[in-house]
Amino acid sequence: VALRARIVSHDDGARARLEAERAGLAHAPDLLAGSYDELAARIVALHRQGVDRFELSSPRSLDEVYRVGEHLLPRVRQLLGRKAA
Repeated sequence: VALRARIVSHDDGARARLEAERAGLAHAPDLLAGSYDELAARIVALHRQGVDRFELSSPRSLDEVYRVGEHLLPRVRQLLGRKAA
């Protein structure tokens, strides 16, 4: 099962949600916004419910890609007990 979602992440969940609101995404049904820890827990929960592929996009493209790779994915791997590929 695949999931497409727009993502806005930050070390502070409230700031991520504010950035999502500023981007006009606050009520988007496909939005994942929050702190790195909040989003990692949400992604792992979705994975455990059967989602095995995530296609994430962002209104801030390059900055968000960096944040996801640098901060979010390591937390997801840690929660799943996996090492980086």
